[in-house]
Amino acid sequence: MAYKKDQGRMARMATFWSIAILIFWGCRSLSIQLGVWSETLRQPIAGIRVPVLGIDVTPAFTVAALVFAARIFVRYLWTESPKIADLLI
Repeated sequence: MAYKKDQGRMARMATFWSIAILIFWGCRSLSIQLGVWSETLRQPIAGIRVPVLGIDVTPAFTVAALVFAARIFVRYLWTESPKIADLLI
């Protein structure tokens, strides 16, 4: 099958964002759990805060953010692959 760029765009978008929400939930749980397991991972890094969200930047938050970014990138590539795009169409 040929890759149909505009066909199934909504299906690919819905799939991506559904998976993104689950990844966010898992990474948020990872950040909390890392903070529970280790006092060192709970300490803020030089008093840095995320301005809009008001979240302290801790080592646990940094690890969870890196995992989130990597997983989102991989899921984006997976969702946009021709085989999966054809399946969703």
